[in-house]
Formats: sequence, C-alpha cells, structure tokens
Amino acid sequence: MEKHTGESFMVSSKIGAPVRVSIPASVAYDMDKFSKVHRGILERLGCGACTSGHDIRFEVIRNFTIDEKLNIIEAIPGLR
Repeated sequence: MEKHTGESFMVSSKIGAPVRVSIPASVAYDMDKFSKVHRGILERLGCGACTSGHDIRFEVIRNFTIDEKLNIIEAIPGLR
C-alpha cells in the first residue's frame, strides 16, 4: 500500500484538490473505526481536530474482480 509523507500529503491538500479516502465497509459502518481513520486523516492534513478548508471525500471500496471460473471477488487495493 502506498504511503504518503506528511509533508507531501499536506502540500497536495493545500492546493484545493479534494482528499479522497477509500475505506472498506467494515470501517465505514463502524463509528469507532471511522472516527479513528478520520482523526488520522485530519492529523496528516495538519490539524487533528479541524476539517475547515478540506474537501474530504470518503468512499466505500466497491471494486470487484472476476476470475477464470467466473467467481466474483471483492478486491481491496493492496490486499490479495
């Protein structure tokens, strides 16, 4: 999984580009897990308690792959 340095992550968010965060459903629908992730993203953006000025877009991972036997597999980037 790609890691961002705090500096590059903060610079990219300052130019007005939306911050996209892909999360699995197990995180999206669990308030404790979601809060922990949200807090972590805010800390990387420079302030762990403030979302002002940031366009943070959370999306639930919904990627699927199909194998040769036509099995449908939910694909999570970085995991196999």
